[in-house]
Amino acid sequence: MSQANDWLPSGWRTILNRWPIGIALLVQLVTLFLITLPLVLSTVHTGISIPPAAIPLLQGMVAAGITAVLPLARWWILLQALFPTAVVVGLVVRLSPLIWLGAFAVIWLINRNAVSERVPIYLSGRSASQILSTLLPSGPFRFVDLGCGPGGLLARLADIHPQGCFDGVESAPLPWLMARLRLARRSNCRIWWGNFWALPLGEYDVVYCFLSPAPMARLWTKARAELRPGSLFVSNTFAIPNAPSPDHVLELSDLSGPLYVWRI
Repeated sequence: MSQANDWLPSGWRTILNRWPIGIALLVQLVTLFLITLPLVLSTVHTGISIPPAAIPLLQGMVAAGITAVLPLARWWILLQALFPTAVVVGLVVRLSPLIWLGAFAVIWLINRNAVSERVPIYLSGRSASQILSTLLPSGPFRFVDLGCGPGGLLARLADIHPQGCFDGVESAPLPWLMARLRLARRSNCRIWWGNFWALPLGEYDVVYCFLSPAPMARLWTKARAELRPGSLFVSNTFAIPNAPSPDHVLELSDLSGPLYVWRI
């Protein structure tokens, strides 16, 4: 499947993967100075009145439209649409700076990896769980989700395959805590805090990830070096550059996917 950012030169793809927050702010600034402000000034000269509340809404819609054509995570579109209105509301009602600090802290706790590893949080849906379930062995096996987020995929698979052992690795603080709490009572699930680059993959029969284009080439090298022959490596949505063709490409019924499946 062609990736959403194939139309961009490789240098721009690197920048987008590495600095998504900076790119999002740049889109807001470009929208403000090249579209929103000129439009408002033109209405002043023509005598056309625009309701003040419509200006941040216009800014948000245009910024969201620009973001929609960029290879950023889809949740950035909603964030871009709401950001200008949130700023204006905060200024009007004079919100405490502690609220903005708290909001930033929550975003960091959820998306820490977007800055440090160029891997924003993506959630694996039920369709991915259903398709993955058909790939898992009928006997005992070990499965790991690299970047497991709040643990939804692991919870669903553990219910379907109680004979399996399911591990998740997460380094973003809030998703890690949510996964620990969610899976605490499942004896066949373990959640690890930390960087998955330090995790040996040789003990696993199936390795699954839903990351971003940025780490895929390096992760493929690690998987090829550590996984046992016959193990499965599964990537949701993101193909591996310069890798052999996957053994299976499995379409999903939700907005993510497909699943790329390699047998080592």
